[in-house]
Amino acid sequence: MLFDMNKLREIGFFDENIFLFAEETELCERTIKAGYEIKLCRDVYFNHLVGQASPPNPKIEYMKWWHFGWSQCYLMTKHNHTTWYKNPLRKWINYRIHSFTSNSSTKRLKWGAKADGARAFIRREKAFDKNGNAKQSNID
Repeated sequence: MLFDMNKLREIGFFDENIFLFAEETELCERTIKAGYEIKLCRDVYFNHLVGQASPPNPKIEYMKWWHFGWSQCYLMTKHNHTTWYKNPLRKWINYRIHSFTSNSSTKRLKWGAKADGARAFIRREKAFDKNGNAKQSNID
């Protein structure tokens, strides 16, 4: 992402409540609400090497997906995208159902972590602990 710093200063930088996932979506939402355009250059391509920043580790995977679930709920609530059909409680239910019905242990971990993140949001827990560190895995 490239930014016009004058416009970014006006609308604000990344939301410090979000640790992982949705931070760029939230910033784009504020950009559009401020009346600015988001431009996509289709001629530029970056190959994203998914999952290669760190070796596979269930604790890290759990932490990433927990933050995904939390961030999705935070984003929809912050920008009033909740309806009777789309809200944190329904997200939690959907994630929990997937965690029980998935065939692979990897997917059960992913959906369970998302459900735990959504539940934490519903309980008004923050994505960071009192020392300012991102919430970590609670699995062993």
